Amino acid sequence: MTENLSAHGEQPADRSAGSGVAGQIVQDLDAYVLWPLVPLLGIDMHDLMLDRAEARSRLLAAELTGAEPRVRAQAVIDLMNSLWGQGDPPAHWWNTPLGRTCAGALASQVDVAITHQEAADMLGITRGSIAQMVARGTLLRHQDGGVEKAAVLRRLARPTGPAPITATRRPG
Repeated sequence: MTENLSAHGEQPADRSAGSGVAGQIVQDLDAYVLWPLVPLLGIDMHDLMLDRAEARSRLLAAELTGAEPRVRAQAVIDLMNSLWGQGDPPAHWWNTPLGRTCAGALASQVDVAITHQEAADMLGITRGSIAQMVARGTLLRHQDGGVEKAAVLRRLARPTGPAPITATRRPG
């Protein structure tokens, strides 16, 4: 959770709906939407809205990971508009569980070019690595130059974790 401080020196309570996508939904909504409203609406209204966010986070997480493309897309649109308005999220956010989930839902909807630096920031790697990936065809070059944002989003949406262990036979 980010440490936003109000004018009174208070900070958001460390409540969440758990780990993963649902937990991050609550944390991000609290940090970026709800907590900044405390000076205007008061802590009691913040607590009511946070309770509602916690109650809805599991449903929203299920919509974001569901099989129905239209439901997934609308959930991403609603969430990202709430969190980021008309702007883009910070590049590092795409590497979070929620960012990766949103990337998977958006990958087929996006047809824009981004710079090698923007792709590098989103993936958390160097610009030189992006150039190598484009040269190898691992990331697609956009027709207008740069990199296809959809290709970066698809890469972010790939499952992460340790590589599967495969059994090897020893000669003998």
